[in-house]
Amino acid sequence: MLGRLPLPDPPRLFLPAQILFLLGGLFAGVLNVHQLFFLTAMAPCLYNLSLIAAAVFLGPTWGVSGMAVGVLGGAWLGQFALLVPPLRRLGADFRFSLDRRDPGFREILRQIPPIAVGICLAYLAFLITSSFATSCGPRAASAYNYAYRLFWLPLGLFGTGFAISFFPAMSSDAAAGHLDDLRRKLHTGIKGTLFFCLPSAIFLAAWTVPVISLLLEHGNFTAFDSRLTARALLFFCFAIPLVGVQQLLARACYALGQARMMVLLSLPGLALCLLLAPALQAWGVAGVALSYTLGMAANTLLLALGLGRKLPGMGKAFWLALALRFLPGGLLALGLALGLRLLPWPRYFPNHHAVLAPLAAGFITAIGYLALAWWQQAEEAAWLKRKLGI
Repeated sequence: MLGRLPLPDPPRLFLPAQILFLLGGLFAGVLNVHQLFFLTAMAPCLYNLSLIAAAVFLGPTWGVSGMAVGVLGGAWLGQFALLVPPLRRLGADFRFSLDRRDPGFREILRQIPPIAVGICLAYLAFLITSSFATSCGPRAASAYNYAYRLFWLPLGLFGTGFAISFFPAMSSDAAAGHLDDLRRKLHTGIKGTLFFCLPSAIFLAAWTVPVISLLLEHGNFTAFDSRLTARALLFFCFAIPLVGVQQLLARACYALGQARMMVLLSLPGLALCLLLAPALQAWGVAGVALSYTLGMAANTLLLALGLGRKLPGMGKAFWLALALRFLPGGLLALGLALGLRLLPWPRYFPNHHAVLAPLAAGFITAIGYLALAWWQQAEEAAWLKRKLGI
């Protein structure tokens, strides 16, 4: 039946999808301000489910056009149909208005350019380094791209989640002039980000090849591709806690109305990526990934120093105490991950060691790390126990 219908033109479907994405970002921001995070977190899930359904049911018949239908359907479901009902319950009134004299509208126009540039800078660092990865040999560009996607897996789960959830509260504190409350929330967010991102980065660095083989080594993706991707991912892992903290620092700058400062402090890190990528290109994708990590390290350091001048309590003493606090847990996670890497897993799981070995090792590393955190009475461990009902 589908084969008899006229094929939809993909560009005509992508345009309304982009409008829905734009509206969805606005709706999600309003819901986040009201501390309603669950539905905004579900929006990407519905979008991905729509893409999967389109690939299964429409892809065989309509091809790319079927996937375009999935894009539009997912945008409508996740960005509009899911988010509008809770907005109406909050009293939102949907009507078109363009009042250029409205103070809120003027403030948005003033803040959009530096925030947009700041967001683009982070992705631009990847684009710059990836352009050098294309010259590192056959399949190097694909390996670099896959490593970057895996690099964002723990960041999407933990780093971005903390940054999004703390941003509305920090903005409210800044608007009310409660800088002490803002600083306390920022401290809590940074600690929570490091609590989850640090062991994730350590385990991923120690188990790069097994994890990549488990997730990607199917079809045309060979063992050679896994090893090549692992070289880049190893150096990306060092940037996981750095970028997680950077996202929180950037949102603290936005909350304080210091978006321009955030952009200016991000430029040296971008320039460092541009300088180091060709210099380290001789090391292959590993050197290019290292240039990205060093650029992000410079970005995070400069943001921390700049924010320390604007916000009391964000100086060297805080960062030193933070490093000493997470040092034991990081060393334990590193020792467990490396020790488990040496075990003869094929002997324990003869038929399924490629799947079960990284899962078992990750579980054991997590249990050991959490046990130490509970023994240290870390506030993040207490929060996790409450959430799990333990």
